Amino acid sequence: MPPERASSSALRRLGRRSRQASRNGPPPTEGTNAPPNPLWERIWQTITSIGILAGIYFTHDGLTYTARALETGNRTLDAALEAQITDRYTRAVEQLGSKTIETRIGGIYALTRTAKDSERDAETIQEVLCAYVQHRDFPEPETTKTDDQKEILIPKRPIRPDTDVMAALNSAVSLSKTTKDRPDFSTVRFPRADLSNLDLSRARLAYSDLAKSNLSASDLSETDLTRADLSGANLTNTNLTNADLTSTNLRDANLSHADLRKANLTGGLLKATLIATILDNADLSSADLSEANLFGARLRNADLHNADLSGSSLSSADLSGANLREANLTGVSMNGTNLKGADLRYVRGLTKTELGGAIVDDATRFSDPKLR
Repeated sequence: MPPERASSSALRRLGRRSRQASRNGPPPTEGTNAPPNPLWERIWQTITSIGILAGIYFTHDGLTYTARALETGNRTLDAALEAQITDRYTRAVEQLGSKTIETRIGGIYALTRTAKDSERDAETIQEVLCAYVQHRDFPEPETTKTDDQKEILIPKRPIRPDTDVMAALNSAVSLSKTTKDRPDFSTVRFPRADLSNLDLSRARLAYSDLAKSNLSASDLSETDLTRADLSGANLTNTNLTNADLTSTNLRDANLSHADLRKANLTGGLLKATLIATILDNADLSSADLSEANLFGARLRNADLHNADLSGSSLSSADLSGANLREANLTGVSMNGTNLKGADLRYVRGLTKTELGGAIVDDATRFSDPKLR
């Protein structure tokens, strides 16, 4: 018998004897009235202590074995789960390349589910879904031939992108709440697309082609639209709060009733319809707003420093507290415009006649006293 097993058996026998001894007590001394033998008492106490220590040792040994077994089991389980996640991810990505739209949609939803089950893979999956959208460009406008065989573009009303593209777009945006990363759709081309009533908040759409697209009632708050082409786009009732519209092309866009509070429109081309648009605290410094229709728009405390507003309509607009320093106001219509507390110092092209229909107060600032 190996020494370890022999010593273990001996300890167990010693433990049993000590427990039996503790129950029976020390052997009786001779005579009924004989005093207890101190030597026997010390022996039994020692045996009892050894038995208790042996029990503690074996309990600790058992607990240690159990802990190691649990640790090994957890490692095995983690490895199995990791392998399962990898397999699910691989199969889902393969589905994205399928020729059938149903299979592609299944792959998109499988990836979304995988991202929710494995948070550390969510960022990678979000990037895959964004790339899927970026490489599914909107189809070119249809063409037809005239009698002289010249091809011309057929005007098309905005249509919804394919179901798989919409699924990938929505999933990528929803995953941003987990990853905290902005979904990146930069340079995507969706001219004449119907993107209405979508949540695109915090998305990156810089340099994207969204000309003549329908984005009405969509959430574009905190969206990066730097240098995007939104010419002719429908942005009515769109949420653009805190959006970055630096150098964005908004020529002929319709932003009626849109919310652009605290939006950055620096250097943007805004020959657009902005009827009743909310532009409170918006940064419109150096923006091209020439010939823009701002009838009834709200521009409270907006920054219009050095902006070009020539030929625009500001009738019934609220520009109270706005900064219009050095702005070009040549030919501006200001019938009923609220300019209380506005800064009109060093403006260009504004005449007393044009200002006659506006509402000013003592807080309105002019550099030319003749305008007051």
